[in-house]
Amino acid sequence: MAEELFAEVYYNAENQRQSYALISKGQRVFGCDNLLGWHYHPRENPEQHNFCQVDPSLEDIFIRVKETAEVIRSGK
Repeated sequence: MAEELFAEVYYNAENQRQSYALISKGQRVFGCDNLLGWHYHPRENPEQHNFCQVDPSLEDIFIRVKETAEVIRSGK
């Protein structure tokens, strides 16, 4: 079902906090946010924090969200 897989976007203008996540069946399966510095939560282990050497662009984040969604939808 489509509602089982969706992208979540959060932005707080007061503190510039940004968070992007791909949610599948109620669980984060990929994410990227700037809490304590930009980092990714990889599909293989969404609880892990992989810090970025360079701040990711919004385009980079959404490319990774799309790629992760395609992998999940394909059942791999």
